[in-house]
Amino acid sequence: MLRICSICDKEKEESDFYKRDNERLRNECKECVKQRVRKYNKTHPPKPSIRLVCSICRKEFYVFPNRLKKGAKYCSSRCGALANSKKRRLFVRSMDIGGRTIYVKEDGSMYARQKNGSILFGEISKCKNCNKEYFLANTHKKHGKCIYCSNSCADEAWSKRNLDILHKELQVTKSILIGNQLVYLGQNGKAFIVLKYKRGKQVRERKFYGQIKKCPGCNNDFFAQSRYEASNKQGGKYCSKDCFMKFGFSGSKHARWKGGTRNRTGYVQIHSPGHPRADKQGYVFQHHIAAEKQIGRNLKKHEVVHHIDGGRANNSIENLIVFNDFQHKSFHNRFSELAYEFINEKSPHLVGKYLEFLKRIGNELREKDGIR
Repeated sequence: MLRICSICDKEKEESDFYKRDNERLRNECKECVKQRVRKYNKTHPPKPSIRLVCSICRKEFYVFPNRLKKGAKYCSSRCGALANSKKRRLFVRSMDIGGRTIYVKEDGSMYARQKNGSILFGEISKCKNCNKEYFLANTHKKHGKCIYCSNSCADEAWSKRNLDILHKELQVTKSILIGNQLVYLGQNGKAFIVLKYKRGKQVRERKFYGQIKKCPGCNNDFFAQSRYEASNKQGGKYCSKDCFMKFGFSGSKHARWKGGTRNRTGYVQIHSPGHPRADKQGYVFQHHIAAEKQIGRNLKKHEVVHHIDGGRANNSIENLIVFNDFQHKSFHNRFSELAYEFINEKSPHLVGKYLEFLKRIGNELREKDGIR
């Protein structure tokens, strides 16, 4: 016999309906009733029915029956963690070992607190390098770590072991201090140094072979590593980077060397590093050198070399006059107006007369003030 569901309006057999006294539920099929129950459970979840009191914070809380069977005692995981930590912190005495507080329990087990509040169980051990007592955690003991009390002791022990091995292998006879490096000499004539490097958090040591040389720049002894000699780097020829830049990378040895002359704002400069008027790159003005050759001495601080024709690149001796600062300024102040008139007119015969006039004035100044 077929019946019609009051919710989905579908014809179904009588076995698909519940046999109930309520007429409303009697006219609803099983699938529609299950869907309605699911929706109700989502909007109205079940509540815990059993009431308990937390043993840590003394607050009331409710639990389900299945949680009560598992032994529910605390209202939250935080209260449970506090209860476990209180059990662990029951210690008999405490002691300081290596600047760390160690707590001892009744059963003889030891633990130490970390900065984040966690607890590390372990035991007291002796350092293999300095023989001092320190706290060794069980986790570190399990993985074979923390043989030494600190990183400094570990580095010191590692360097001692490496040096002992090197002394046995190379039969070191003596050591020499060259600069800031300790150079070891062996019976076979080999020389080497030991340099430290970092590998993660550990500091390791490595040996580098080489020989003792003299720096061609400063004539000081230094240790030249063989790895630099093979690659033709500055470490195998000069004692430092400063010497390499000063003596091995300047002047004619530079890649952009152009014969030792250059032009700066119209003036010609010559490369002469030892000159008292040389700049940082070792260049001196050419008219200064020409005037000093004519005078037979170096120019003084208050002396100036003047170009008669105004051409900065014309450094012939006939075109140069040596003035002091006062004479040079007075010369330009007296004849600047006349020079502007000749330049503005742009007539070649007037420019020639102006040059002849300047030469005559220069000769008069030479005779009057004794300037050569």
